[in-house]
Amino acid sequence: MIIVGNGLLAKEFSKNKTDDDVLIIASGVSNSKEIKEEEFVREENLIRDVLQMHKNLKIVFFSTCSIMQSEKTPYILHKIKMEQLIRNLAMSHYIFRLPQAVGIVNNNTLVSNLVKNAYLNNRILIQNDAFRNPLDVEDISRIVLKVVETKIPPNRDFLNISPSNEIRVLDIAEEIRSLLCSESKIILVPGGERYSIDNSDLKRYIDEKDRIFSEKYSVEVIRKYANKIVEKYSCQWEKERIFNRLSQIRSGAI
Repeated sequence: MIIVGNGLLAKEFSKNKTDDDVLIIASGVSNSKEIKEEEFVREENLIRDVLQMHKNLKIVFFSTCSIMQSEKTPYILHKIKMEQLIRNLAMSHYIFRLPQAVGIVNNNTLVSNLVKNAYLNNRILIQNDAFRNPLDVEDISRIVLKVVETKIPPNRDFLNISPSNEIRVLDIAEEIRSLLCSESKIILVPGGERYSIDNSDLKRYIDEKDRIFSEKYSVEVIRKYANKIVEKYSCQWEKERIFNRLSQIRSGAI
């Protein structure tokens, strides 16, 4: 197994081994709010280079379940384009569409960002009608490798890996606030979207009693990672807060 990337997904897959000739593309645009064309071009060039160098391997590419939403953002349009690129150029491939991956990471992804702001007691803006499907990064690795290793034929259109039940982003934020005993103020703003993710095909490949189909799965994932993220990054956040405050004082902002 060859892994391209060094982020959350790449690190999780590196913990596992498989005898299959598989190449995991775990690098590219992961910020759903990305709008910079150069970032999209960078991922496209990476994919083209990787496919050129490893023509005989089974390619695993990660796309996004947000393709199902009505508003097609630059990020979504880019992922649609990359899916087609994989289909056109990879002799053997798997396209897995994912919702919001959750793990121990410090970035602008949903849960990590909410944990950081709750820990720092910052105000948190939440779109009133926003729903998400948090997915444990460990389950992504486990399920993907099971699909590949069980010799399920490649070159299918795509496979959604997603929990069965979505959760309001407001409820995610409230759960994190409670876990961290945060004094953050949640401010609801108009907007957000809810879309259905069809995971019926997934149930053909993994047991219907698998944990990701549990009604309590989303909350369990948040409870699993919230404090772990704080333990890993709280010192860094405190240093950032002190630095920002000193910068404001020197600039006369406060």
